[in-house]
Amino acid sequence: MLLWDSFDAVLFDMDGTLTNNAHFHEQAWEKVLQERYQYQLIANDPRVHGGKTKFIVESLLERTLSDAEATEFHNYKEATYRKIAQGQIQAIPGLNEYLKALEQHQKKWALVTSADAINTQFVLTALGLEQRFMVKVMAEDVQHGKPHPEPFLLGANKLGITAQHCIAHEDSVAGIHSARDAGCQVIGMSSNQPASTLLTAGATRVISNYWELLTE
Repeated sequence: MLLWDSFDAVLFDMDGTLTNNAHFHEQAWEKVLQERYQYQLIANDPRVHGGKTKFIVESLLERTLSDAEATEFHNYKEATYRKIAQGQIQAIPGLNEYLKALEQHQKKWALVTSADAINTQFVLTALGLEQRFMVKVMAEDVQHGKPHPEPFLLGANKLGITAQHCIAHEDSVAGIHSARDAGCQVIGMSSNQPASTLLTAGATRVISNYWELLTE
């Protein structure tokens, strides 16, 4: 049961949490890694979700990238993702109704994403939510991306609330670690990982859509 008096705000991840777009990102990762580094990505590799591009590529290749190399890779990979995903972005079921319920209960919310500003605008525009997420933390806003707690600490701070009074919605292990270590109560979204994996990472519960929080 969602206890409305147990939190003051909600911090939403974006990819895999507002929309189930992981397969578009995975296709882009696979294509660009193969083109640039002749690296064959393992199917459903969780390392490509929930962090900054530079950190992810260095983890995969097991070597350090210069800032220039990481930026060039990031820009090309994300452009590839947007081309693949164009016209196919859809909201997780119940999202709009959940936002209305948060509004009715006078709760604040913010977006806390590892995506850059271009991808964030791409998704929010596709979902028709540009005006619903006025408070955002994006890749450019933090020095340390997920799984570091900085993104969620900043998101809470932007709302004028401590992270301990926030619920975080996340679909990745790295994102759950980030939110948990910031002090949030984490509700996992099982878009791309089994519920058991998300619970082990630190989620207090797991849902597959937002209707589950509204129909209990």
